[in-house]
Amino acid sequence: MEPTGITLDDATLKLLTAANGHPLPLRNADGLIVGYYVSPAQMANLTPKEPDPWTPEEIARLEEARKNDPRPDIPHEEVLRWFKEQ
Repeated sequence: MEPTGITLDDATLKLLTAANGHPLPLRNADGLIVGYYVSPAQMANLTPKEPDPWTPEEIARLEEARKNDPRPDIPHEEVLRWFKEQ
């Protein structure tokens, strides 16, 4: 479930937008950084993360390959041993 967000008053919003394009640290009462404010423009310029390799299509492909595996009886430990030898 996506968080609902926080509604800011005008004074807080003004503090956030005065960051001049830099990520702004958000601190708790003890001064510890708990996060960063990043403007929508900054967010758009962030380097995108690598796509998740586990798409529904990839999962279906792997499940189909597993069904067609001629050696389904190989124990897990033997498979791990084979990878360690490579």
